[in-house]
Amino acid sequence: MLSKNVYFFGGGKAEGGAKMREVLGEKGANLAEMTNLGLPVPPGFTITTEACAAYLENGGNYPKDLDTEVHYALTRLEKLIGKKLGDPKNPLFVSVRPGTALSMNRAAGRSQAEAPSMESILNLGLNDQSAARLAEQSGDPRFAWDAYRRFIQMYACAVLGVNAKRFEDAANAARKAQADLTADDLKGLVDGYKKIVRAETKREFPQNVQDQLWGAIEAAFASRGNTLAVSPDTKGAKTCMGTAVTVQTMVFGNMGGDSGVGVCSSRDPLTGKNEFCGRYVPHAQGKDGTTGVREPQNLSVLQKTMPLVYKKLSDAKNRLEKHFRDMQEIEFTIQQGKLFLLQTDSAGRSGAAAVKCALDMVKEGRIDKEEAIMRVTPGHLDALFQPIPESAETHAATTVSLSAEGEQEAAARHPEEEEERAAPKITKELETFLGWCDEVRDDSLRGEIKGFRIRADADIPDEAKYAFEFGADGVGLCRTERMFFDPKKLLHFQAAILAETAEERKAALKKLLPFQKRDFAWLFKAMNGKPVVIRLLDPPLHEFVPQTKADTETLAAYLDMKAKDVQAKIDLLRERNLLDYRGCRLAVIYPEIYDIQIEAIALAAVDCVQKTIPAHPEIIVPLVSDPAELALIRSRAEAVWQKVQNKTDTKIPFRFGAMIETPRAAFLAKEIAEYADFFSFGTDRLTRAMFALSRNNAASFVSACLAKNLLDADPLRTIDERGVGEVLTLAAARGREEKGDLKCGLCGEHGGDPETIDFCYRAGLSYVSCPPCRIPLARLAGAQAVIRNA
Repeated sequence: MLSKNVYFFGGGKAEGGAKMREVLGEKGANLAEMTNLGLPVPPGFTITTEACAAYLENGGNYPKDLDTEVHYALTRLEKLIGKKLGDPKNPLFVSVRPGTALSMNRAAGRSQAEAPSMESILNLGLNDQSAARLAEQSGDPRFAWDAYRRFIQMYACAVLGVNAKRFEDAANAARKAQADLTADDLKGLVDGYKKIVRAETKREFPQNVQDQLWGAIEAAFASRGNTLAVSPDTKGAKTCMGTAVTVQTMVFGNMGGDSGVGVCSSRDPLTGKNEFCGRYVPHAQGKDGTTGVREPQNLSVLQKTMPLVYKKLSDAKNRLEKHFRDMQEIEFTIQQGKLFLLQTDSAGRSGAAAVKCALDMVKEGRIDKEEAIMRVTPGHLDALFQPIPESAETHAATTVSLSAEGEQEAAARHPEEEEERAAPKITKELETFLGWCDEVRDDSLRGEIKGFRIRADADIPDEAKYAFEFGADGVGLCRTERMFFDPKKLLHFQAAILAETAEERKAALKKLLPFQKRDFAWLFKAMNGKPVVIRLLDPPLHEFVPQTKADTETLAAYLDMKAKDVQAKIDLLRERNLLDYRGCRLAVIYPEIYDIQIEAIALAAVDCVQKTIPAHPEIIVPLVSDPAELALIRSRAEAVWQKVQNKTDTKIPFRFGAMIETPRAAFLAKEIAEYADFFSFGTDRLTRAMFALSRNNAASFVSACLAKNLLDADPLRTIDERGVGEVLTLAAARGREEKGDLKCGLCGEHGGDPETIDFCYRAGLSYVSCPPCRIPLARLAGAQAVIRNA
């Protein structure tokens, strides 16, 4: 059976519907749905995304019988309207509007697959004859010639590749001579535009309307030719995504004072309040709303000047919101007092509005909690917890922007970008919403793994405090090396690094003990009984030594040494490879450093418990590559811990884990698990190891690979499932062969990435850990992962 390439809509019936977005694109599917609802939609037809994909795959050849199907649909449209495309006596005019399968408003961010294709073309069907006829029929020659010159510019730019500046310069020159262009002025501008086309393309502007139509269709198809997207079903497989093309009867918003174009939202896209808002631009088409040619008006003005139109628009938005069960953004045109709907879509919204709308629609019985959770994107919450822009302003209503292709969009008010943000905090509404997310995560079950936790990377007490307030289930990574940069501690630690003997090193470290104890006690207090994973020291040691002559002299005076001798030690340390003294290797060579840290953790925990403050320390060893290393460090840690317990007569349990950050550790995970109570995957280092990336060359290399489509995403931001992810999954499985209840988590920047969080849930990890500011996002993304993979 031959596939259908063209779907018609009009006369109250449509061949497609909202469920056919993959085939008809977002625009075509929603136009069909609105038609079936009996709403005032200008009739037309949509050429499928599959037809576009076939065109691209077949080297620019149309699918068989596409011309026949388009001819049939156009004939059907002409019969319905009572006009004919290209008829010199009763001409039909159409718009050609490309539309991808993915909505711009639905997306959390605009990816390659969602990049806009060719701009829409309005007024197609105009030529020298039909422009003259339109002038007669409308009784407004100025309108007709203005429509013609707009069409020439749109078509020439989108289809013929002419630079838009040529036309803009010509229009500006005409306006400079006479600000208010007459019909004759505009007719002269049309002639000038045609000369520009002739000069740029070496051919005449097409007068044959069929040539115009197929030129526009082909340009829309071809505009998607270099767009690749990752298939959602086959990770890593790249497919070319076609665009649908909708050919629709033109309605004119520039036919006088009782005409106009606009965009409205069924609820306020900044606050989420159930208030009808929007703007419209009277007597306008194209870019008039952004160039100052026409002043945007609030919908309240429309309500006063055209109350019947306003009521129909209000009734339509109510029907559409009820039907789609979501806040709608609606594009409309008014032609001589008659309302037409050109598009509806789930409205773009701020983070606060997304949460409020989701909560309200559950209360209204329109959606359930799970659907509400899926309605809010991680990007919405991420926007709420970013630094506050000084110039942010709150706007009272949607502002219409008329884009170059003549379509209305709420561009002057991008809620996700321009919302006014208070200092980051969890509001009552947001806490209710995130509570729903927590319920979903807590109730999840994957085999023997109950729940899916969100922890925080927190190295200092303030970070732990914010993490707790943001709802973290604990600290998943405390990088203790950051604590040593405090000026009160740094000098003592530098002395320890440069010490000649173990006794000198112990003496220097002993001075750090009170500081470390206080730091860890603060973390336990901030988390109020939630687990705290403390990573033992993992620095490149050269980062802690003096960087200036003055600092070197200060250290030399403290050590009672000559500055040149101190500098010699510093230089020697810098010559070593950055990995030499990293992670557990530090404990092998300088075991005193880990001893003092473990003693400080134990003393801090004891101090908290004795003050009835719950403390649940989890100590983790970085850069483990062999089970023998972990066995050695664990035995020493247990001895130090036991010594503290005996001295304080207080028993404090602790868990001991290994960071899996090298391929070797992953392969030896079963043996390492014998000495570990839990694993934490340091995927930043594991990614660098597997891609052979250094900190110095990573950014430039990754950028180049992304530009050439060699990578689907930055592997240092979103986990590489095909490589790093496979190794991680293998390590978790091997570790659980040794200990079935082994908890596995992921920490670092990857932990705040929604796609990585989804992978971690699928891979069976117990938790992810991310920066505090991304905790709300991760709580949401974790719940969405549970729902998505149910």
